[in-house]
Amino acid sequence: QMFGDPRVLAVLPAAAPAAELAAYRKMLEFWGGGGAQQFEIVTDRQLKQLPADQPVWLFGRGNAWADRSFGNEAAPGFRREADAVVLGTARLAFADRSLVVVRRHPRNDMKAMGWIALESLAAAEGLARKLPHYGKYSWLGFSGTEPTNTDKGEWSTGDSPLRVDLRSPAERSDALPTGGYVRRAALAQLPAVFDAQLMRRDIEWLADPAREGRGPGTAGLAAAADYLAAAFKQAKLKSVAEVAATSVSANADGYFQSFAFTPPGARVPIELRNVIGVLPGTDPRFAGEAVLVTAHYDHLGRSGPGVRMSEVGRVHPGADDNASGVAVMLELARAAGGAGLPRTVVFVAFSGEESGLQGSKHFVANAVPVPASGIRSVLNLDTVGRLRDGELSALATDTASEWQHVFRGIGFSTGIAVRNIPGAGQSSDQQSFIEKGIPAVQLFTGAHLDYHRPTDTADRIDLDGLVKVATVAREALEYLAQRPTPLSVTIANVAAPVAASAAPRKVSFGLVPDYAHQGEGVKAESVVPQSPAARAGVQAGDVLLSLDGKPVNGLAAFSEALKAYPVGARVRAVLSRNGQQLALEVVLQER
Repeated sequence: QMFGDPRVLAVLPAAAPAAELAAYRKMLEFWGGGGAQQFEIVTDRQLKQLPADQPVWLFGRGNAWADRSFGNEAAPGFRREADAVVLGTARLAFADRSLVVVRRHPRNDMKAMGWIALESLAAAEGLARKLPHYGKYSWLGFSGTEPTNTDKGEWSTGDSPLRVDLRSPAERSDALPTGGYVRRAALAQLPAVFDAQLMRRDIEWLADPAREGRGPGTAGLAAAADYLAAAFKQAKLKSVAEVAATSVSANADGYFQSFAFTPPGARVPIELRNVIGVLPGTDPRFAGEAVLVTAHYDHLGRSGPGVRMSEVGRVHPGADDNASGVAVMLELARAAGGAGLPRTVVFVAFSGEESGLQGSKHFVANAVPVPASGIRSVLNLDTVGRLRDGELSALATDTASEWQHVFRGIGFSTGIAVRNIPGAGQSSDQQSFIEKGIPAVQLFTGAHLDYHRPTDTADRIDLDGLVKVATVAREALEYLAQRPTPLSVTIANVAAPVAASAAPRKVSFGLVPDYAHQGEGVKAESVVPQSPAARAGVQAGDVLLSLDGKPVNGLAAFSEALKAYPVGARVRAVLSRNGQQLALEVVLQER
């Protein structure tokens, strides 16, 4: 308040020596140097009454108005002594330090009053420079001529006009006149922006055993594609055929982008479908541009890539990975209600992600309804169903300089903790876009022991967390769709992806990675019980540095290295634990 008001009264002690008065005037000259504040300067003898319409600075230990305005006050715990002031439990002597005390203006609760008593005139210049940086404090003590801050504190709220004691009469000595307050209903109940029960319904349908785990080539995956196309249509999204003259492989409604994929070892290609819904932009300045919201809807089925040999034949529901991301994407589309944003928003449900990002690779090479050059940014939702008390992670935020500021701002405005994680681009479909120079991020709630297991079921999804994820995603989407200029691409700084071999991995290690880890190696967020890593003594928090002397530089390199080992291989794993390196022998088991 003292430094925020444009007009301030400064009261100098008339009896002070000329040098002291000059020091005070230099402080005021410094504070008014930028023109933000104007100071009216008077002496304590000239002032007949405190003006109620502006804050007041009182200078000098002997200032007559300081004696009148800063007397003993029990509410804030202030007491004035001959050679010191007592501030709560702190006693600050005038001889030891320069003191600054502020209080509420006695004639106007909306204004403030401050008192400065210098220990030495040589401290005036430094105090003038430093004081504006201590805005939240009620009182300060500084020693020396620098001066150096030694004491600081804030008043209790005892004298605040906004203070109400809500303790029961038994908990305090003075009862409220009304005897307490009665809880009453809010005057209005705002409708929920996102419907957790609709998202639960989507996840339960996609993760139902009838969908067969949505594996490649299954009837369950085909049914899921039809379900998503119908949901896009119900959400008033346009099909590609409705918004573009581009010829696409589509059904009658035009929501599908079909492509063929031949799994390793297969003789016949599998027909897969991306599902695409379009929310046309409203601003002609952004014609030919689009923002993408994406999520993959396929999973492992009963024997897809990544299924453990001991669990082949069992349905892998994929509730968190990635029915959760699909459910949030559908809820974002429903919340839009067909009302366009300045830029076109394209919602894409990819197929074939678990088989090596097949759907996103095909899409970025055959982008619709705008070419890849018109895609300004991608917001990918993958494994977002288990937030609970944790932080929502935004992966690959080093692909554009603005990402970290976008999610930090969203965290401040929504109160939802969002952690920026540079790197980790290869964890999902965002990698297909990053490789083409398009800034893309993934929202992610963290790895867990049910990942790629039959136990990834709908009953383990955190519905309240889904609402938080949807809230963050919508804030990001609205910013991206309205931003006047493209993001500042920084993909040149992202490490090149590790070339993956076509051979499947046959062995299991048992380390659940921490995707937030930055630095060398792969950090264990947790360790799968009874796994090779657990039997060898690997612990949560360990960082895997190398396998048989070969460095492990990231998750992709770790996965690729394991492909070279047969079942039963004995591997020398070097790890870092609490700053110390140790070597463990890990006997790899069948995946």
